[in-house]
Amino acid sequence: MTRTASFAARPPRKRRPPEQAPSVASPQLPTTTPELPRSDLPVIPGRPNLFPEPAPIVPVVVPEWVASIALVQNPAAIDNPLTVAAAAAEMKRFNATWHATSLDPESVIDECRAAMSNMFSACSAMVSNELAPIRPEIPANLALRPNFSALTAGTFDRIRGLIQSNYSKSSRRSMKTAVRSFARHCAKLGVSVFRPNVANNPTLIAQEEMILMTWLESLVHETGVQGSTAEGYFSLMKGWHAEVMGYAPAHSGVFVSRWIPKILRGIRREFPSKLKGREAHSVACFLPMREKYEFLLTWKELFKDPSLDADKNHRFRAIQHVVGLHHIDLVDMLHQCVIETMTACLCRVGEAMPTKERMLKISRSDLTFRYDSEGRLLEAKLMLIPLKKAVRDRKFGVKVPIIIPFDAGPFLKATELLWIMVMTNPCAKSALKSTPLFQRLGHRRAGSSNQVTHDWVVKRYQTKLASLGTDWGIVNPKLYTMHTPRIVGATTLFAAGCTEAQLKAKGRWSSDIAFIYARVCPQQERDLVRMIASTDATPFLEKGDEHWNAVAHSDTTADDDGLDSDLDEGDELFEEP
Repeated sequence: MTRTASFAARPPRKRRPPEQAPSVASPQLPTTTPELPRSDLPVIPGRPNLFPEPAPIVPVVVPEWVASIALVQNPAAIDNPLTVAAAAAEMKRFNATWHATSLDPESVIDECRAAMSNMFSACSAMVSNELAPIRPEIPANLALRPNFSALTAGTFDRIRGLIQSNYSKSSRRSMKTAVRSFARHCAKLGVSVFRPNVANNPTLIAQEEMILMTWLESLVHETGVQGSTAEGYFSLMKGWHAEVMGYAPAHSGVFVSRWIPKILRGIRREFPSKLKGREAHSVACFLPMREKYEFLLTWKELFKDPSLDADKNHRFRAIQHVVGLHHIDLVDMLHQCVIETMTACLCRVGEAMPTKERMLKISRSDLTFRYDSEGRLLEAKLMLIPLKKAVRDRKFGVKVPIIIPFDAGPFLKATELLWIMVMTNPCAKSALKSTPLFQRLGHRRAGSSNQVTHDWVVKRYQTKLASLGTDWGIVNPKLYTMHTPRIVGATTLFAAGCTEAQLKAKGRWSSDIAFIYARVCPQQERDLVRMIASTDATPFLEKGDEHWNAVAHSDTTADDDGLDSDLDEGDELFEEP
């Protein structure tokens, strides 16, 4: 049979009608404008309402978001730990369902789950973690998934405690302020203060960045904080969110945030910090402040070892007699002792004044005097805990010695004032460690350490400076704070020719911030100009930039020519057209 005959013998096929023919369904594009969100729909805290209506929207409480909506309706509830815990759990449940294990059932990571959140939400009960259920072990992932049940009890709680110790108590107070502000802003947007894990969702990360950027904008424009403060709040809020949820808002391991760094830089530029003017004065200003009792400080026969006296109270009575005879104000002398001691030691405010974290900074046991063989006073040694130097020093109470010589000079009488304060306010040996060095002489209260406070010292200080007036260069006494003694001491050392190493060691500085405190005085300016005007530097100028770059160990490139910028970034010189 031929091929043609074969086709002719077959019956013809019936053609299907067009409506029965199989076809691949193509997506239907909308032909109408999408409907805007309605006010009767429930508000999901994970998504902001981008199209608010003029009338206030009353959210419908959805069972999955009860605590989150409570925070939206009342941002002050952020201070309620039960509400915060419940709202965080709601967002964690959302993250567990949002990042479903749909791509690779054998994946250990399960897309981009929040590992820290999962760990902290279950702590020692990892197996019962409802946020990230752990599948039974199989040979394929035995080498990747650790057996956390083998750890000692409380391991995860201790880890979390160590992470939380990253912030000091003072930073925790600032963190509360930042979180409250963010909670109010989220309530304004109708979203939860706890943000979802964006993982690898580009739309979601853009939305979360927009929430953060609108908050930063409101901080500087509505709240009126400085740029550095807004940046600090932003960092603290992220740290708090990471502690509770295990991840920071708008954080992704896939995408790099491009707009948050830019807006932070713009905020720093447009809203620069308004630094408080902190003035300094000459150390010679102490002379008129103690003029009424200067004669007592120069009475060298007075300053002898009282333990060598037959009558141990002889010197105490002698000082009391002189004080009464000349009507010397011991309270004023105590204040002068605080100011001059802080100047001699270049004390930070927190090294001398009581704070909430450590009330007793310097006790009577931290002060000792050294005498020569004949009993004459030689020096005082003061032990203090340095701030911003080493964490172990503050943790274990490690103190550094500050030596203050007797009769150091006419302008500073710190040792003499300390000695008289100790003589006029005796203390039992058993109470030396618990008694503050700078203790009030009057108006003492039971149950209090009765040490002088920052407010008491600074008010008296400004009053004294105001009485000196412009003759001593004091224009606005309010600009003189408890930072002033440290600035006075550093500036005086700088003017006296102190080296950089000596200045940093004396002030317990580890960076060049020391030179912010060491101000150039007018006489130094005159001497520096005279040096320029009378020095021939021709031999040195013959050397090119390459030589001096090598001397300074500078690794410069051809782009910057090894020179400092003469203009602000983005600025240009103006030229007449």
